Amino acid sequence: RWLTSYPVYLNNFGSGQSAMLAYLVSLSYRLFGGYSLFAVRAVTATAGCLGILNAYWLLRLAYGKNCGLFAALLYAVCPIFIATSRMGLDCYLMLTFFGFSVVCVAKAASSGKTAWYLLSGFALGLTLYTYILSWVAVPLFLAACLFLLLFFRKAGFKKLLALCLPLLLLALPLVAQLLVNLRLIP
Repeated sequence: RWLTSYPVYLNNFGSGQSAMLAYLVSLSYRLFGGYSLFAVRAVTATAGCLGILNAYWLLRLAYGKNCGLFAALLYAVCPIFIATSRMGLDCYLMLTFFGFSVVCVAKAASSGKTAWYLLSGFALGLTLYTYILSWVAVPLFLAACLFLLLFFRKAGFKKLLALCLPLLLLALPLVAQLLVNLRLIP
């Protein structure tokens, strides 16, 4: 779009639009053999289904299997989540990506495994590409997580580094774009 190869944020009639949906739809085109309504809608429909799994895993971690199943059922029949799966707006991907990030952080805190901290940082970094509001939500969530992980002694320096490093690496292109747009760097 606009002759820009692999943008980190799309230009959209003088404003911006997050790039994650565009990249996922382009992968869907490859997978389903080109442009079709199915290839476009498959991405948001899949994201909606993954949201159900996020609800299940998060509540299962917190309260057990039965509560997880009940949360998945509520998520599956709630009209707003059905609508977000159908509309195909780029911003609705934040719900699924951020939900997956929360599940990963919860699993990291409960298991104590460094791999979960790495996956959490990667998921939070990808969430930044789903919607501009994630640029506020992710840092606030990260600050709360870091405080709680340190307060309850769930993570040491190595695990916190495993959480923050992938996030920072994925955030660098967005920060660079922001600095260019503010004319702080060429």
